[in-house]
Amino acid sequence: MTLLVLPVWGWVVAGLAAVVIVVVVGFFVLIFVTGLFETHHLLGLDYLPGDGEQPMPTGKAGQQYDEALAAGCLAIGAFEDRESKLMSLTLWLLISEDGRDLVMITSKPRMLGYRIYSRLESGVWLTSGEVVGNTDLTGLVRPASHPGEPLAGVLSLHRQRADTAEEPVVPFIPEQLLDDLLAFDRKKAETTIAMGLGRWVNAEQTQWRHTPRGALRLTAQTAFSGGTDNPRNDEVENLISL
Repeated sequence: MTLLVLPVWGWVVAGLAAVVIVVVVGFFVLIFVTGLFETHHLLGLDYLPGDGEQPMPTGKAGQQYDEALAAGCLAIGAFEDRESKLMSLTLWLLISEDGRDLVMITSKPRMLGYRIYSRLESGVWLTSGEVVGNTDLTGLVRPASHPGEPLAGVLSLHRQRADTAEEPVVPFIPEQLLDDLLAFDRKKAETTIAMGLGRWVNAEQTQWRHTPRGALRLTAQTAFSGGTDNPRNDEVENLISL
């Protein structure tokens, strides 16, 4: 039997290749495991405070808040996500004068960034922001990420997306805003579950997790979508046929 003899540099290259393979495989295994066991809760916002003066954003969040006001958005108020178990999170909501744009600023701007939303007549929502994860498997969300970009610039780009959408934008109504946010969050969860990609984990049906199939599709979507814009559902389905 003839043994393969490699020069030193050959073993180095082979070793580096093996490390890269292990890291890549480990990364996708981590995505799968996280997707399988992460608990998602439906958004539940409480107006802050129950009495007294509203808290105002400071630092980077305050700068984003001022940019939204300068762009013509109107402040709705400060809210607390009562369902968040991991961190104390305050959200500031603002709406453009025509109601087409909803801006959400968080008290954790460096971790969560900001979000800009518009909803289309079909029920699909456009989202834009600094960090917008591509985790929706239903096709109800069309995300666009703009890392490091200031809110004012992303808001302008978001409005261009809405203006060039193939269907009309449905304005948000301030008095219905919290109900609309919760209803959309529930619709995403119920659609995910109806597709066999998720399951409820509590009797109240306010928390859910991905099924193994859902976690696998989420892993594939992360691998093949580039992490910014949703791929078409049929393209993902062709990649994973279960």
